Amino acid sequence: MSNKEIHRCLKRYIVRELYPLILVDLADSTPLH
Repeated sequence: MSNKEIHRCLKRYIVRELYPLILVDLADSTPLH
């Protein structure tokens, strides 16, 4: 596995883990409804 591939996998993992948290954060701080 090359460095580039490792970084891509890491990024995908981080996005999958953090994206829902970020969305919840945004939903909390900015009431859209």
